[in-house]
Parts: sequence; structure tokens; C-alpha cells
Amino acid sequence: MNYYKLKIIIVLLLYILLSIFSIGRAENIKESTTLFEIFEKNTILAMNYWNINDETFLCLVTFHTRKEENINIPYRRLTFYKKINKNFIKIHEFETADNFLSMYFLSDYNGNLMTIWISGSAYHFYVFSLIDKKIKLVLESGSKLTPEIVDIDNDGKYEILVTDGAFLIDSDTKKVISYPESTNIYKWDGKSYKLIQIVHWKNRLNALKAEE
Repeated sequence: MNYYKLKIIIVLLLYILLSIFSIGRAENIKESTTLFEIFEKNTILAMNYWNINDETFLCLVTFHTRKEENINIPYRRLTFYKKINKNFIKIHEFETADNFLSMYFLSDYNGNLMTIWISGSAYHFYVFSLIDKKIKLVLESGSKLTPEIVDIDNDGKYEILVTDGAFLIDSDTKKVISYPESTNIYKWDGKSYKLIQIVHWKNRLNALKAEE
């Protein structure tokens, strides 16, 4: 009698495990999509493939609108899809009202993704990184000038320079009458870009150089 009860219990456990496995597979299939389906459902502004840590991600910028008080408000969405064989799984989204300008990969140790957006007369910068298998925002900043990416201290890791102020040019003489003021220097610490120094704009490329 005990033998048959044990047999029934084992069969039930196997059935439960198989059911859970089947549900998991169904959810994965449901969440995955194809490149054709992505193109068909979105108004695409830009796209790029991001290869990092032996994984491939599709970075897609799309245009959308939402209705607020009977007014259609435009916004843009940056979506990250992880590529698995020929399919794609959405893993992260970022939304902004700014207009998209560009995105490129930083030649730094972690291969982070820089995105640049514009609103009015200012640029907005957002840098994304793959940390613990998740896409994370690791820098958010802005300026009237585009950022400078340089390795000031020659350690193989690029710093991001964000400058406050702008160049003002005399409309008659075409000469510069005012220069940017200060520059924020951000450095990668393994998890995010930290503000490590604020210096005068003219001294920004020498601020981290060791004295000889």
C-alpha cells in the first residue's frame, strides 16, 4: 500500500514540474518577438546593435504620443532588446520628451552606451551600462555643449567632460566674446560615472594630469 502511495506522489510531483516548465516556456515565447514584428509596430527614429560581454542588444529609439487633457504629447522611447538566436526579448525602457540626436559606444573598460538628446537650446546626456545582467542608467547630465570624451590621466579609462556655459560670438566681428565657464569631470568607478572634479573650462584637459 505504501509503495503505491509513493508512486502516486512521485507521478504528481513530475506532473507539477512539467507543468511549471511548460508555463515558463510559454511565457518566454510570449515575451519574445522578431525584428519584423518590432519594425511593424513602431515608428523608428534610430537603431543600433550593442555588443557587450558576449551578448548582443538591439537599442531602438521610437516615437510615441500620449494624450493628456485631450492634447497629444509627443515623447521618445529608448528600448533595449536582448538578442537570443533570431528572436528579441525586451529588457529595459527609457522615455524622454527630448528629441533624439545620437548614440554611440564609449571606448571605455565597460563598453557603455552614450545617448545624446536635445531640448530647446540644451543637450541632455544619458549613459547606460550592463551591470549584473541589467541595463542601468549610470550618468545623467546636460549642457549647452556636447560632452567631451577623453582620457586625461592616461589610465586607459575615458573621462566624460560636461561644460557649463557656451561660446558667444559677436555677430558683426564674428569673434568670440565669451567662453564657457566651468567643466564637470566624470569618471567611471565600475558602477557609475562619478563627478570627481569641477574645474575652469580652460584647465579641463590638464586637470587630472600628474605633475612631472
